[in-house]
Amino acid sequence: MGALNETQWIKGDEWLWKWYDTQLCAQALADKNQLVSLTAGTNLESIILNTNWFYKKRYLRIWNITKPTISNDYKRFKKVIYLTERYIRRAEKALFGIRKSSKISLIQFKRIKQTLLEIWYVFVIDLGDYMDILLQDVLKDSTFTPREVEYIKNYISTPLHPLAWQKELVDLVKIAQHLHKSSLPALTTATLPKPVQKAIQEHLQKYAWLPYDKPDAIPYTFADILVHLQEALKNPVLKYKQSVLSSRIRYKLTKKQSTFIELLRKHTYYDNYAADLYGELDYLLQRYLCKTYGVLFKDVTWYSWKELEQLYKNGKQVSPKRLALRKHYRVMVCNRKILRVYDGKTAYHRYRPRVATVSSPVKQPFLYGLCAYPGRAKGHVTVVVSTNDIAKVQKGDILVAQMTRPDLIFAMRKAAAIITDTGGMTSHAAIVAREFQIPCIVGTTNATKRLKDGDLVEVRSHRGMVTILS
Repeated sequence: MGALNETQWIKGDEWLWKWYDTQLCAQALADKNQLVSLTAGTNLESIILNTNWFYKKRYLRIWNITKPTISNDYKRFKKVIYLTERYIRRAEKALFGIRKSSKISLIQFKRIKQTLLEIWYVFVIDLGDYMDILLQDVLKDSTFTPREVEYIKNYISTPLHPLAWQKELVDLVKIAQHLHKSSLPALTTATLPKPVQKAIQEHLQKYAWLPYDKPDAIPYTFADILVHLQEALKNPVLKYKQSVLSSRIRYKLTKKQSTFIELLRKHTYYDNYAADLYGELDYLLQRYLCKTYGVLFKDVTWYSWKELEQLYKNGKQVSPKRLALRKHYRVMVCNRKILRVYDGKTAYHRYRPRVATVSSPVKQPFLYGLCAYPGRAKGHVTVVVSTNDIAKVQKGDILVAQMTRPDLIFAMRKAAAIITDTGGMTSHAAIVAREFQIPCIVGTTNATKRLKDGDLVEVRSHRGMVTILS
């Protein structure tokens, strides 16, 4: 463990995933995997303290240098897509088997864990942060106007096929067609027609997992769908439309450029489709464990994989006291491809001094990030940290979040602009913003820390800039 005493560590994004999800991500970064090696070239040593992720500086430098070079190596990019598709097919097969099962066998349990880990291989190679760099490199000798480049970005970020959140919005509109806007104030379970009640139950079977991807999360309930129906009646969503490049743009593209753009589009789609597969597969496993052993959904989000295995094999649950302590003191260490998981004050205070102290930046009236969708907006900030904050968002607000998720869709549609701490051009926030043409800046790293509810800001997303006015 001597190498961990080095002080050359860099603080990464804040990490707000479930405890066992974080463990799989750390394992994916540490594994010697062919897909990861193609875009990173080395394992990434790190220390995770609660939600803060610290990377060893020399490894992070290699990681960040290797990814953008993929635009110069089409064969490597094609291999990345091929391996991604292979993991996607495996996940589809595993999910199909679990959907049809009333009981999860030990073999299925182990297969689910391996499948989820493989999906993390897909997640950690995400090129979204480098999309602008990659496109500039590929189109550097061309005569495309800024507007044409924006059309190309829109094309790349439009999913090849509808994603789960898009399907859910369309399905909600279908259910809402049985209702009338005049019934909105009195929309309760008792007043719903039986066909609508049945449709909602079927809807829950398909989409209950959508918000279940963060600590303390619970799946959608009947009451949640009622709220969504009210929003769907107010703002119906049009049917998903496929995106195409104009003949003018296609004519100007070389064969090499066209091939690369199609690879980027596939990469963007697979990254988001993999999230759908992961979310549903994870939910079905946890639903089985919770139902079989009487564990709460929100509690199991704090389990490690070893504890999930113990729960599955002998019903052993983690005590509420230990879970409560873990929420404030938890550690993961990836060193030399070995992942260690700890919790408690002793472990936390042992590893905290080993990473460099990150000083608070001098406050400036500006924030910078990546432009996910161009535009300009001015309004008051609403910071969304948890699902409890969604109701705060009013029409015309500037929505600020660490990252966005499917359960934020209706809040996002009300927003005049969207700002996130994390994410790139392939992120959920970027795709939703382009779908609904909302100015959006992603990857600011600290917007949720710098901004607070009520702050007046101006968003100029085409410049990737947020100006704090008051």
